[in-house]
Formats: sequence, C-alpha cells, structure tokens
Amino acid sequence: TLQKDLAEAGEQVNELKKYDPLKMRKNLDDNKKKLAEKTTANEVLQKSLGKAKAESAELLKKVAELEAKVAALEPVVDEAEQESEAA
Repeated sequence: TLQKDLAEAGEQVNELKKYDPLKMRKNLDDNKKKLAEKTTANEVLQKSLGKAKAESAELLKKVAELEAKVAALEPVVDEAEQESEAA
C-alpha cells in the first residue's frame, strides 16, 4: 500500500507540474505579445485597405470623366472623318 500511495503522490505531482504558475505566466505574456503584434499588423492592413479603396474610387471617377470626354469628342471626330472623305 505504501508503494500505491507513493505512485498516487507521484501522479499528483506530475499533474500539478502541468500548472506551473511561472510557465503559465510566461505563456500568457508571450500570447499577449503575439496578439498585440497581430493587432498592429491588422490596423496597418486596414489603413492600407482604406487608402487603396479611396485611390480606386478616385481612379474610377477619372475614368468616368475621360469616358465622358471621349463620348463628347466622338461626334466631332465623326464629322471630321466625313469631311475628309467628302474632300
């Protein structure tokens, strides 16, 4: 029975070693650092995404303006072509 009690005590010690407070604190601190790094990286990506969306909207606006200019010039070009053909 003494060996049985000793084996049980050894199992309890091994189980308690899994919950070493210093080791758990270190893991917690490491995980907090990783989370902070990921949060910072995510914020940078969000800003980049916002900037890219704004640039995209600006470029789409410029394309629309240029398409409108082309549409306005098409009748003039057609007239010029017709005049050159007639001549």
